[in-house]
Amino acid sequence: MKPLFDSPTGGPTLGPVPGSEFHNVRPGHLHGGVDLNTSRRRPIISPRAGKIIRAALSSGLGGNVCCVDHGLIRLDGKRHETRHYHFGNKGERWQDCIVVRVGDRVKRGQTLGWAGDSGNATAVHDHHEHLVNGRPVDPLQYLKEYQVIPGKRLALAYPGSEGPDIPLLQQRLAAHGFNPGAADGIWGPKTSLAVKAFQAARGLTPDAILGRQTWTALLEEPR
Repeated sequence: MKPLFDSPTGGPTLGPVPGSEFHNVRPGHLHGGVDLNTSRRRPIISPRAGKIIRAALSSGLGGNVCCVDHGLIRLDGKRHETRHYHFGNKGERWQDCIVVRVGDRVKRGQTLGWAGDSGNATAVHDHHEHLVNGRPVDPLQYLKEYQVIPGKRLALAYPGSEGPDIPLLQQRLAAHGFNPGAADGIWGPKTSLAVKAFQAARGLTPDAILGRQTWTALLEEPR
């Protein structure tokens, strides 16, 4: 199955900045997206076709920002929007580092602008946010570059993750006899405990990170 979205920076070799995960605790708030490493002036691309609904200097600490409305996606019946921050160098006008404008229609993979460190950033990166039906979710759940099982749309995940793979995780945990609570698609404390217990029982590191080894074990038939 073709994944719903591509990575705006082009792949996992320039992946999430450690400590910048979705809902990582920050002073006074939770991190609303993930910070994807990249290099200065590298293109930031639209992860899926859509319409530009914002291209401007943000009113907060995000520097130059570009937002794409991807509309209602029939595969999951939900509305999606992605947001990308920190285009351009410190003090650079958004018009000089974002190449699209409000109202533009963009294709999947089309360049939105150039990576930088504008706003409150100590290094070049793309602060990438993903909203589903207006609600922020973990972007990594939707990016093909972070899938961990070849040929399957299954993504790296960790406590707090939300997305299309979490209900499956909860169902597989229950099938193996580890109770994650309701299969509601939200990775809460009970799901974390179940993942750690499953990992420990299978001789895996009980870190509650859903990577290739844990997914592979979960997809096996229960013993």
